[in-house]
Amino acid sequence: SRSALMTASLFSGDLQNLRVAVQDRIHQPYRSGLIENYDQVFRMSYELGSLGTYVSGAGPTIISMIPTEGAEEFMSACDSHLQDRGINGWRVELLHTDPQGAYYVLLDIAEFGYESDLAFCEDLAHYVGVGAVPGSSFFREPVNNLIRLHFAKKDETLLDALNRLEGLRDKIKPKHR
Repeated sequence: SRSALMTASLFSGDLQNLRVAVQDRIHQPYRSGLIENYDQVFRMSYELGSLGTYVSGAGPTIISMIPTEGAEEFMSACDSHLQDRGINGWRVELLHTDPQGAYYVLLDIAEFGYESDLAFCEDLAHYVGVGAVPGSSFFREPVNNLIRLHFAKKDETLLDALNRLEGLRDKIKPKHR
């Protein structure tokens, strides 16, 4: 799984990495043999301009991420290419996301004096038992004073994390620069 690259690509708008981010070495190779015309459909989607194509869940759904501009043309071209190649039994649908926000918060860790947000995240996991994502993975600029926490968790998980974070300043001492 390359979820960090996927997240960084989407947040930064640098979509050229999506093709690599969706490559999966665990379930896709196994499922490729179970999905008729898998290779041809993947190849076609990239030839037509897909930013990233992957098997959704257990399959047989294959998803291609494409820019909104040109989406109708992509869908029509897929239908035509499938028909021209004699690949039957596939349905091409155009789906859009409707962003409603996210369950994340960025925390400023500058007071701890770390030169690296990654090092802080490692210490946070080691000494406090709470996982966070280095904020630098979401910016093009050299930002090393932010970390991201994710809140799409069960209430008991969040309460446990909150209890662990309560004594944060006692568990992770500020570093002097």
